[in-house]
Amino acid sequence: MTCIMSIDPGLTGAIAIYYTDNPGRVAVYDMPTVGSAVNAAALRLVIERHAPDVAVIERVGPMPRDGVMQAWRFSAAFTTAQVVCALSNVPIVLITPSQWKKAMKLPGGKAAKDQARTLAIATFPSCADAFARKKDAGRAEAALLAIYYVHHAQQRRENAAAI
Repeated sequence: MTCIMSIDPGLTGAIAIYYTDNPGRVAVYDMPTVGSAVNAAALRLVIERHAPDVAVIERVGPMPRDGVMQAWRFSAAFTTAQVVCALSNVPIVLITPSQWKKAMKLPGGKAAKDQARTLAIATFPSCADAFARKKDAGRAEAALLAIYYVHHAQQRRENAAAI
């Protein structure tokens, strides 16, 4: 059994906990925040509770339309997620949105948020309530990032075995 923690960083992001021996279920948490920052202590508690084997973090950057403060907060949230995982001795894998969204056949832009929720509900029907609201798009993306990682890692192992 492998425990994968995947993180959609940002203040409106989320954390997904996916156990490979239970493929139809995923636990999701909204990104813990305090004020306008990620709550590092609360994130550490999630890590301690689940003891993930790997942390898969979406490697994102600010958007051109973001203001300075928004870009600053987003960068701080991304960095906090990485630092807490590193200090918890959880190996980190960074995956760009274009990598995993292309593989999962999700379009770019705002349409991707609703389609991510739809795909997460279809992938995890027993957990559909966790993705029911529009604001649950971060949860859906975190859950789908874990699925992408499992399939990508499996393909990588198969390719290495074939050599």
